Amino acid sequence: MARKSKPKVRDHGLAPEGVRSVERCIDILDLLVAQEQEMSLSEIAGAIQAPKSTTFTVVRTLVGRGLVAYDARSRLYRVGLGFTRFAKAKVEVDLRDVAIPHLRRLVEETSETVTLAMTDGRAVYYLCRIMGSHPLQYAIPVGSPRPMHATAAGKVLLAHFGPDQRRDYYEKVELLELTKNTITDRHALEAQLETCRRKGYATAKGETSLDVFGLAAPIFNASGEVAAAVNLGGPLSRLKDGEARYVPAVAATAQAIARDIRQLGVGVTYEPAGRRVKIVASGG
Repeated sequence: MARKSKPKVRDHGLAPEGVRSVERCIDILDLLVAQEQEMSLSEIAGAIQAPKSTTFTVVRTLVGRGLVAYDARSRLYRVGLGFTRFAKAKVEVDLRDVAIPHLRRLVEETSETVTLAMTDGRAVYYLCRIMGSHPLQYAIPVGSPRPMHATAAGKVLLAHFGPDQRRDYYEKVELLELTKNTITDRHALEAQLETCRRKGYATAKGETSLDVFGLAAPIFNASGEVAAAVNLGGPLSRLKDGEARYVPAVAATAQAIARDIRQLGVGVTYEPAGRRVKIVASGG
């Protein structure tokens, strides 16, 4: 089997030797996990750009703690079984911390206001907002419940509800008419939700306020369920003809956040009462 090329591990520039040793431990573990195959001491030393003698000292410590395994016959190293004990730990990360760097890039690309949205099953909530650079922007409210049937983010989340969850929604939520453009008929809304699932995004054009446009794409979690949505919004008068231009950027942002979530192997939970949204990462 062809061996993978050995990546160079970057120098983080932390001078104290004690810190340097910790960095080299982490670099070696990152390297062995990424390579997914056994490596020689020389290969490891070359990849982390450290002297072979120093690398041996660090690797020997990791072998002693079970984090790295050594095959005496082949003289090669691999990830050790001791690594699995860390998989039992649960880590909570705020979804906003994962999403915001991607949302900022979307704002830089479009100059429009962007939000991250989730639902409690009856309403949609915007968890964070990054304003665009245009003089005229729609100040999308953060933290307040918004109608799912009349907002792009709400519709893209509602579109991916299961049959029972959507039935519960219709039983408990009235489809209020907010403007002349609001969809208040259940069958008409269902038809639009089907279009949303097929296209991969949803729009709202003057449905909560006559001059407000929204475009949203779903963020899928590690289980393939929709956990949240990326929403781009602004004045309808400016954005009504830009749907085709904005869809790829919004969808790409949602996919980038989803990739980060999947890499953590997580479930996403939202507690609207406490305005808390968290990712729970666990390998156990």
